[in-house]
Amino acid sequence: MSKRTTQLTAPKPDTGASLCHRATLLRDAAGRFTKRDADTSKAQRPKLGYMLRPPGVHPNSYGLRVDENGAGVKMPPGSSVLVEPIPPRGRDFCVAYFVNGRGPSIWQIGESFDPAFLQAGEGSEVFPMIELFDPIDGRRGFVDCRKIEKLHRVHGVTVPIDVLEEFGPAPADLPLLSDNPEGCLEHVVEDATNWPVLRPGDIALVDITKTELMKGALVLLKWNSGACSILQTNYRDIGGIGPRWWVDPINRPQGPGMMELRQKRSRLLYASDGPYTVDLLQEKLIGTVVGIRSRKRPG
Repeated sequence: MSKRTTQLTAPKPDTGASLCHRATLLRDAAGRFTKRDADTSKAQRPKLGYMLRPPGVHPNSYGLRVDENGAGVKMPPGSSVLVEPIPPRGRDFCVAYFVNGRGPSIWQIGESFDPAFLQAGEGSEVFPMIELFDPIDGRRGFVDCRKIEKLHRVHGVTVPIDVLEEFGPAPADLPLLSDNPEGCLEHVVEDATNWPVLRPGDIALVDITKTELMKGALVLLKWNSGACSILQTNYRDIGGIGPRWWVDPINRPQGPGMMELRQKRSRLLYASDGPYTVDLLQEKLIGTVVGIRSRKRPG
């Protein structure tokens, strides 16, 4: 299978190759042309990069480098995204270009999104609100469609090995299911504790037959107050008393400088809870999250 690449291009200089060549030719005192070395220090082009473009991806796809602030755990600083100039589908990450010239910036689109939302005609009395999620902390908001010039779909993310070693792997996505598997109950997610795996408004499917403690599992817990919440189990050392069970939010700063950046921007922080003995945590566990219930009806 052949591999194609999408080049991260820098703007081309206005001067054509032939003019650049002629600029290096100067007449000497006798009127003859003499060639001199060109001074490239002022006109040196930025270093170019390349991204693999898999077969079937839009031929006009392009690459963007994520800046030092990152775009959440899936797109840490130094990673690159491959973008297709086509509208996103529901739940896709996308690159937004706003009419005031701000952007490009990365968001996750709501599940109910339809490309027709961006085509509200003149004279319309009502205008769709586009549901967007902040890629860093999962905050949910709605933007007037008239403020968005275009949305392009993020096809994939490339994370260099050195960046992956610093920031760690992104959490795996849960499957989106149209029906409830047998033995599952529904739990409506109310906040971004486990962003980007679970978003505010998602319907988590919880298998109540899976109550065995497993490190890294997303579980539904019932507290003494009667309230329920979803957290990720962990088994780690504490002080000098050996490993203990904890429950953590997935949505927590990971990697160098991310905690300071989130605090500086007044982003929400979610707390862990523990330590627990096996018996104490086990009695709070209702079941394990196995998927997300799609809000769209089949067909």
